[in-house]
Amino acid sequence: MYKQISFFNGSPIASYNVLIGVGIIAFFLILERIFKKYEIPFQLRDSVYSAVLFAAFFGAIGATLLEALYHRKNGSIVFSGFTFYGGFVFCLLGLFIYSRMRKINFWYLTNMLILPFSLAHAFGRIGCFLGGCCYGLPTNSVLGVRFPVDSLPYKYYMDSHLHPTQLYESVALMLLSLLLFKVKFDRRFMTYLLIYPSLRFVLEFYRGDIRVNIF
Repeated sequence: MYKQISFFNGSPIASYNVLIGVGIIAFFLILERIFKKYEIPFQLRDSVYSAVLFAAFFGAIGATLLEALYHRKNGSIVFSGFTFYGGFVFCLLGLFIYSRMRKINFWYLTNMLILPFSLAHAFGRIGCFLGGCCYGLPTNSVLGVRFPVDSLPYKYYMDSHLHPTQLYESVALMLLSLLLFKVKFDRRFMTYLLIYPSLRFVLEFYRGDIRVNIF
């Protein structure tokens, strides 16, 4: 776990933010490849980029709100980060609104964006591991890892070996991204919806953070 990364002896940057940035770069690189493979017209490309920004805005709101609900205290709302499912649902809402506004097929957008989205999510989970969030339960497995004294997992589990659930999910998302690359274009989003929730359901049994206690 490395909470901060320093480049060329400069000011340290939160490792989570660095990996989010890597994920965003990967997202747009894969999206450009999709544009070229399916010969998407430049005018439509501009609309897709606008849809991404619109959906990202909605996603940030949803991810923040759901995380705030996780950490509410005595009825008060505490804003302290992001949660995937809140962001995902609101992203879809943003895409739907944008598709209706610009008269673009909603399913066409989701099938185009779900592959780069899945890969970006994989990098984000590596950021979670480096930042010490979304950690797992104690384990005697050889895969178990220990987090440092100043980390959130240490606060709850001390120096116990924990399942690196963040890395489990990251590897699974990369494999899912490879699968989506092979799947027929108009079936990608539904394939994601069939596989990722099932994967996440299994991983939740190995999670040890506050979300498991709530649900």
